[in-house]
Amino acid sequence: MFIIFLFLGIFTHLLLLYSIFDIYYSSPIVKGGRNFKIIPGNSNNVLTPADRIVFFSADGLRARSFFDNPEASHYIHSLIDGSKAVWGISEGHVPTESRPGHVALFAGFYEDVSAVTRGWKHNPIPFDSTFNQSEFSFLWGSPDIINLFSTNIPHSFSEFYSPELEDFASEEASKLDEWVFDKVEEFFNRAKQGDNKITKLLSIKRDGTPDEVQTPFVAWGSGIAPTKINLTQVDIAPLQSALLGIAIPSNSFGIVPINLLGHLPDKYIFQSVYANFKQMSEQFLIRRAERRAHSFRFLFCEYPELSYEGLVKIENEIIRLAQLKRYEAAWKITECRTAFYYGSIARRIVLNHIRELEMKAF
Repeated sequence: MFIIFLFLGIFTHLLLLYSIFDIYYSSPIVKGGRNFKIIPGNSNNVLTPADRIVFFSADGLRARSFFDNPEASHYIHSLIDGSKAVWGISEGHVPTESRPGHVALFAGFYEDVSAVTRGWKHNPIPFDSTFNQSEFSFLWGSPDIINLFSTNIPHSFSEFYSPELEDFASEEASKLDEWVFDKVEEFFNRAKQGDNKITKLLSIKRDGTPDEVQTPFVAWGSGIAPTKINLTQVDIAPLQSALLGIAIPSNSFGIVPINLLGHLPDKYIFQSVYANFKQMSEQFLIRRAERRAHSFRFLFCEYPELSYEGLVKIENEIIRLAQLKRYEAAWKITECRTAFYYGSIARRIVLNHIRELEMKAF
């Protein structure tokens, strides 16, 4: 009898150890998702809110430091004070690395700890981003970040400084910023002409304690309605897509912040919301099918608020509202994102049950 309990205890502990790695070291990326364009392919005459986005990413700046020291960024604060810009808090996420934060900003999802096996340099699974969907992209900065988004993208132009220059203990760390500014200035000086349909976004990647997770967000220019807002980092990726009229990255579970687009035509806002809904529901259905195929029937946890039939009803309701020109379906996407999260953590519920059984047995 002792031998039986011994092997049962070893088996239970091995099962729990395997479950932890299977759950927490599995990628959140859903493979096989389609892209859904905000502007249909046959709508060539539709004007987008912006033709170009200039994105400034200042790594390591706290929201408190930014807003408490307006003299350090006089021009940006003058836009805020003059009601010419959107401004507020962007909520970050752990782990505390630059690269996962930039993935959230441009791909719309939070990386999991499985990427640590690559030293946070490359994701074990390829993912979609706004750079993939854009017609052209130009990137300057750190080699770790630039190579992440420009590799194997033919329409991407990138320059990065030498890794040897990254001496963060140096008293002249600003040399890296100066390198980027010089390269960008050189690029714009070579440009022949410009226009007013440019949107500027400023965001900061910083994770860790609650003070560090809260980062400043400022946006101004074409397509932006000045207001104060709080949003998450993953919502910035679909915001970029909505401004440019491109497909939202297929791996994103961010939601288009439509209150920033309130001055745009209702139909365009609906197109952005509907593309977001289709992209999100696509991930939910793929993840649901995966969970169902790899789970025992009695262990499969269906999201109580949203089944496949419920998803079809929601989409039919969205289409009906659009036909009536009542563009009020944005909140439906929140349901879908919640369901997606539920599908991602369903196995953790089973793990908790196993833990409870182990506590009672031993």
